Amino acid sequence: MTPVSELRGYLGGFDLTDVLQLISQQQKTGTLRVEHDEEWCVLGFENGRFVGLSCSFAGGYLDLGGMLVAGGLLLPRQLQDLRQQELRQGTAVEDLLTGRKIISADRLTELNQVRLYEALAVILRWKSGSYRFTPGRDAGRSPFFNPQPADFVVLEILRQLDEMEVLRQRVGPPEQMFEVLTTFAGGEGLFGDEIDEQYDETERGILAALRRGATVGESIDTTMCGTYRAYRSIAAFIANGLVVPLGIKVELPTGAGGLVTRFQRLPDLLLPLLLILLVAVGIRSFIRPVLPAWRRASPAAGLGITLEPRYRLAVDEQRQAEKLLEYSSPQSK
Repeated sequence: MTPVSELRGYLGGFDLTDVLQLISQQQKTGTLRVEHDEEWCVLGFENGRFVGLSCSFAGGYLDLGGMLVAGGLLLPRQLQDLRQQELRQGTAVEDLLTGRKIISADRLTELNQVRLYEALAVILRWKSGSYRFTPGRDAGRSPFFNPQPADFVVLEILRQLDEMEVLRQRVGPPEQMFEVLTTFAGGEGLFGDEIDEQYDETERGILAALRRGATVGESIDTTMCGTYRAYRSIAAFIANGLVVPLGIKVELPTGAGGLVTRFQRLPDLLLPLLLILLVAVGIRSFIRPVLPAWRRASPAAGLGITLEPRYRLAVDEQRQAEKLLEYSSPQSK
């Protein structure tokens, strides 16, 4: 096979996984740019390992600053100031974040790995577009990036994509909401200590987000743990009986205002109404016909019926009235 120099192609013709494995096997250094419509992603390689990432997806997806804002580590105003300073001084946002101690270097490295896996999960599903690998020493290496063999990462991503099909069926769409059935993270309540021991900080953070009424997608944003990790954790919560599906949060049309919850399972909504109807019908059609029989019945007659005080008093009054009639009748005389 001819060694890789500059490699170009179109998605849908030569599979992108083959391109990534080729770069890894030949231990190439350079950048791979993948484009699809208005979106693009640039992957940095050094000796066949991922060492950098820069991407632009619709809606600002996987933007580092946007993720930190969604995770509550950064205010929108602070992010704007950082980007302005980046333009003025030429200092990367990552360096500014760690320099101001907004996020630690280790946590930023973990977050960049999540971004890498999420970006690959996106571009590997693209069916149209183009790619170009440019060899060179400038691979866009980031000091907050854990180098990983490209072929290993690609195989792991493909495995996760297959598993996600099953997890989505168990957990539901990103708009799915859940009810948490227990307290956790040091709180008082059932299974509190066991949850602290069984689940790590990220998983407890997902539980906390779900408890606050967050959807699956919102819990992914707040914990910044990645789609696969969040879905797998929530599936485990469901299996262990910690959460149950509640409903789906949907956006109303413009002008309707607010959010509404649409319940997925109709029986869950109708069951309370059916119980109320049964009680109402029972009071009218069952209790009233039976009460007169209770009043005529006598506990002393061996029927074994225990009456409430008000019904027992009615029976006594009826018996006394019958005795008076018996004594006052001509036959008794």
